Amino acid sequence: MLETLIERALYASRWLPAPLQLGLALALLALDLKFFQEVLHLLPHVFELAEGELVLTVLALIDITLVGALLIMAMFSGYENFVSRIDVKEGADKLEWLGKYEPAR
Repeated sequence: MLETLIERALYASRWLPAPLQLGLALALLALDLKFFQEVLHLLPHVFELAEGELVLTVLALIDITLVGALLIMAMFSGYENFVSRIDVKEGADKLEWLGKYEPAR
């Protein structure tokens, strides 16, 4: 009986990371805002910047983009693997890899 209670509590605790996944979505929104802030700052000065400064700014934009992609992977895979499957209708704009994880048996 105690073992069953512990197992149920542990299994129910899988929902604890769900708010963290929502926090990652907010962090992704913050990255989007920062990305476009940098683009809007760059465009009026593009002809004034030295080549090295332009390259560094573009690399910073690439960094933001890659971190955003990493956030998306962490959000979806963390939620799908540890919390619950994401139910998306088959005709909808569903990601190809979503729901493909099969745990080892």
